[in-house]
Formats: sequence, structure tokens, C-alpha cells
Amino acid sequence: MHRTTMPTKGAYILRTSISTTFRWKQKKQIEDDIQFDFDEAYKGIIKLKPAARLGVYLAYRYYLNLFYKIKNARPEEILKQRFRISNRRKGALMCKALIRNAIGIL
Repeated sequence: MHRTTMPTKGAYILRTSISTTFRWKQKKQIEDDIQFDFDEAYKGIIKLKPAARLGVYLAYRYYLNLFYKIKNARPEEILKQRFRISNRRKGALMCKALIRNAIGIL
């Protein structure tokens, strides 16, 4: 049987604070990369024909809203909870996408 010693309380606090700082820093870097991808995707969406654009734009807005929810969460929450968009919010996103696509203001 392999035994390990428990770290002292001070070492545990130090390790936890370093780990938390690293997670926030890493989360920010990942968020920046994802935001760049969303920005680039939008440029492609506005070039699509109106018939194809609606579905793609709706999916884009849905995932962008989901990204905003995750972006506002703490790193430890991301690993422990499920993030979703409510059905009411999905309906509102769909209505906005239909209107914006119909009048051509994406």
C-alpha cells in the first residue's frame, strides 16, 4: 500500500490559490480564443444567402448566448454545473433572428 503525506494547511492554501489563479488565467485565454472564433463566424454568416443564413444565424446566437453564460461563471462552476438556455429565451432568440433576417439587419 502506498502512503502519501497530507500537505500542511499553509501549503494547501498556497496550492489552492495558485491553482485558482491559474484557472482564471486559463479560462480568460480560452474565452478570448472562443470570442475570436465567434467574431470570425459572424463575418461568414453575413455573407450567406438569406435562405441559408437564418438557421446558421439562429444557431450562432444560441451558442453565443450560452457562451456568455459560461463566460460569466467562475471556473469551478463550469466543471460542476450544466449551463443551458431556457425555452423562453430560445423562443426570443428565434423571433429576433427571424425579424433581423427578414429585414436584413444581421
